[in-house]
Amino acid sequence: MEPRSKYEPDYGWRNRSNLNTMSISELFSKLKGTFIKSDFDLVEKTLVSREEMLKEEIEEKKREMELLEERMKFEMLERVTVEFKLERIQEEMNKKVLMKKGNERGDVVAAKDRLVGDGVASLVDEMGMNEVLKESGNVEKCGIEFESDGDAVKNRVVGDGDGAASAADAEKTGENVRVLMKAKQGVLDEQSKKDGLGASGLAYLSTTGYEFLDPALISAFVERWHEETSSFHLPAGEITVTLDDVSCLLHLPIEGSLLDHNNTLNKDEVAMMMVSLLGAKPFDAKTQVRVTKGAHAKITYLKELFASHVQSVADYTKESNLEEANKFQDFAIRVYLLILVGWTIFADTSKNTVQLTYLKYFKDLEIVDNYAWGAAALTHLYKVENERYVEAQPAANKFLPKKGQNNVEGYRSALDRMLTFDIHWNPYDNHRVTRPFEEISFYSGWIRCGPMIVRYLPERVLRQFSRVQTIPRHPSHSANPLTPRLQISQQYAQYMDWVLTPEERGDLPLHSWNVAPGYMRWYFRISHPYMIPLPPGDPPRPFEMEALIEEDAH
Repeated sequence: MEPRSKYEPDYGWRNRSNLNTMSISELFSKLKGTFIKSDFDLVEKTLVSREEMLKEEIEEKKREMELLEERMKFEMLERVTVEFKLERIQEEMNKKVLMKKGNERGDVVAAKDRLVGDGVASLVDEMGMNEVLKESGNVEKCGIEFESDGDAVKNRVVGDGDGAASAADAEKTGENVRVLMKAKQGVLDEQSKKDGLGASGLAYLSTTGYEFLDPALISAFVERWHEETSSFHLPAGEITVTLDDVSCLLHLPIEGSLLDHNNTLNKDEVAMMMVSLLGAKPFDAKTQVRVTKGAHAKITYLKELFASHVQSVADYTKESNLEEANKFQDFAIRVYLLILVGWTIFADTSKNTVQLTYLKYFKDLEIVDNYAWGAAALTHLYKVENERYVEAQPAANKFLPKKGQNNVEGYRSALDRMLTFDIHWNPYDNHRVTRPFEEISFYSGWIRCGPMIVRYLPERVLRQFSRVQTIPRHPSHSANPLTPRLQISQQYAQYMDWVLTPEERGDLPLHSWNVAPGYMRWYFRISHPYMIPLPPGDPPRPFEMEALIEEDAH
């Protein structure tokens, strides 16, 4: 009888590459043949590792599905838009057939109406393209530069590569491109539904701005900024930039929805937004988010993209392809608006890039003016502190800007000597015909722009609202630090529940600088408005003494 062969176990399966390729049943089969505890531990580690890999794959698939769903939404929206535009084209064709029975002037007027579109001012009818672009908002100041020579602009837009376009073609192109005026007058800037005075939305941003800002003057004010009260502390009391200031100075809407976004978009999401909303090529979009390391695009690229879209609008309109002309018109408007807000109300220290997060608010051009752009601008303005500041640094480093300061000491000294009657507390009396006071300016609480939240406390600057200044309540009573961001948006939408009561607004003053008894004594006790000591005898007494003597006399 032959002896039984000795069992020789197979140990080659313990190799990591073999473990990763085996099925679960195979792994357990191998374990049954060995009964070695270390093998069970090895398989357990392998299974845990596989589980982690599967979780990562599942999360990746989820992200891909979300992007796919978003892309499908865009495609569905485009299909609906195409169907709608096809109906419009069919209607236009029907009108054309009917108008052939009319006179030649009727044909010309109808064709002109189709090119210009609804809502374009009659003034545009007498303007060439260069004038249209300039009238749409001093484009040089917001980063869109065009040659001052009209022919050069026409050649650049019509463009055949060598600038040899005929004057007739240039003039015709100028007529066609007038539809871009909708960026200022039609879609974005309807007449105000509330008071019929001026335009709403972002129209006037294109006509405002300064070629030079005095950094020393700005720094002298910013050094006196108190984040907990959202106000500048001067010897004469507190002052700040209010919602009413934004409304009167920039004619931005202060009623509407607060800007609700976050800064967590990944590069793929941002690139897809650029393709679907700005008409960017996928490669260019990915390049922009890569070179800017985030949700930004270079201003030079956006200017080139704008010029390209203007050219496309002109070309497609010339071919009577209204569908494509309208699509590229919307692309051009969004690019223009992105540059406009990026270089004005949302300007930062980068100077050569624009944040793409704000694109979501230009997705539907019909509702751009439904947002409280004034509140967003104010929130952005209030956030002047340097987030990287630590208390070990000089206090002046806490604030921005901190570059280019010339003779800031002179401004500091001037502010330290400013008396109450040196300040023009209510400068908009003559402007109320154009921009009436809005009740929302008395809203008291938090305002926000995306992830940024700041306190807005009009009770601390009542003199700016033509009221006697009283001792205000504690900032936390107006803006609870525990208020969630979503609730902030809801409170602002229901602002009438959060405006100052008639009692909190104070009395009407005899003089614009009037304050309630005890206010100045309270203010000098809680505030520290001085940046530098006053020299003896200039003024003869510190302003506190003057104010307290006057207060005691009453």
